[in-house]
Amino acid sequence: VDTRAVRDVPLRVPEAPYPVVVFSHGFGGFRLQSVDYTTHLASRGYVVVAADHAGRSLGAVLPCLFTPPLEGCDLEAWGGEDPAPEQIDAILEWLPLANTEGAGLVDGLADAFVGALDLDHMGLSGHSAGGATTSREGDTREDFDALLPMGGADDTARDVPTLLMGSTCDGMFTMEQME
Repeated sequence: VDTRAVRDVPLRVPEAPYPVVVFSHGFGGFRLQSVDYTTHLASRGYVVVAADHAGRSLGAVLPCLFTPPLEGCDLEAWGGEDPAPEQIDAILEWLPLANTEGAGLVDGLADAFVGALDLDHMGLSGHSAGGATTSREGDTREDFDALLPMGGADDTARDVPTLLMGSTCDGMFTMEQME
């Protein structure tokens, strides 16, 4: 896929630590699905972290599109419990380790982010089912200072800056549902 993202580029030494955005993909999606969006955020001084949400990722859904379904078909997240909070928990546990000198090799990254992450300024964003995850998790987790759900959302009662993005032609989430 042709993108503006470049793999394995050293992190630019920040004048101040970079704020962090956690990204949650939609049902049948994957962590790299919105690479134009996430690289845009990164180009503006954010560190963006995304995980594949087991149970609602492309790898779980794709085998279900065949008749008969192929081995590995897993639709348990469709209308069931959201698998994303578990991965968001893992990200929130990983970030302080990645930001700490001497934590050693963290997921193949040897001190790449030490001191570069501003964990006091974090946002949560997601698309479709990830937008709903963004609303729900952002409503209950004080870690996140800003929310940006796209093409899907739930009610958010917590007083937190939120930019809601929707579409008049979205077949899953209508503007009325988003509002």
